[in-house]
Amino acid sequence: AMFAGLVFTAMAMYWTLRYFGCRPLPAFAGGLVFGFGPMQIAHSHEEPIMTLLPALPLIFLLTYRLTCEQDRIVPRRDGLLAGTACAVQLYLNPEPLAEIVVVAATAVVVVTVCRARHSTCAKLLSTAAGLSWGAGCFILLALPFLYYFLAGPQHLRGPVADLQQLAVFHADLAGIVAPNKNMLIGPASIKSAASLYAEGILTESGVYLGIPLVLIAGALAWRERRCLLIQFSVVVFCTALVVSLGPVLWVNNHDTGVPLPDQVLTHLPLIQS
Repeated sequence: AMFAGLVFTAMAMYWTLRYFGCRPLPAFAGGLVFGFGPMQIAHSHEEPIMTLLPALPLIFLLTYRLTCEQDRIVPRRDGLLAGTACAVQLYLNPEPLAEIVVVAATAVVVVTVCRARHSTCAKLLSTAAGLSWGAGCFILLALPFLYYFLAGPQHLRGPVADLQQLAVFHADLAGIVAPNKNMLIGPASIKSAASLYAEGILTESGVYLGIPLVLIAGALAWRERRCLLIQFSVVVFCTALVVSLGPVLWVNNHDTGVPLPDQVLTHLPLIQS
């Protein structure tokens, strides 16, 4: 199950990148980075349900289509596909679904607002129709899960965990460029220090990208900044990164005291856990 989770997740990203026009070799590299990246490897030590994420690239793809490719979409079809992908992820593991919904919703709002002057009323209505079909499909498919989760035997009562306990699970900003013991290559002193991030829980230390990848991605994003796909992807990345940092910014295992948007999320039902 662990092996299949990594492989299927990588394959889903490969085909998503192929849809966006990537050639086979770059798409293969992108699939490896996503399916076998630091976050996946960190969770593969003991949490197979966190490594089986083939629905996430599809949710990203369909959300992008509904938001940015109104001329090419069929609102009912693409909406139903998006709702089905969300339902599949719900039954596999609801935690990544909650995270991707927050990130995708932010990207939809930001991109739609920024490009409102370039969009016609017909395009906005097409997006709204597609998202509505997706929401309806998801709710219908999720009803059995939601019943057992909210009203079934041994159903949830209050937060899954105390908020003080949940506060431990946050990324460290320095972890983006500081490899920990999950990484094969890296200076021993830095790996030892980075392994103490997130209270030393290595399964929760998966934010590493590395200086070369950060520089390459930043340079390419700037060069292609007028590309709508790049704009959408940058919003998704920045939102995901900020949310992953938790309610307060930590840098190199030091609490800076700087509040972050996740403080709001910790007060929302279900999302808080």
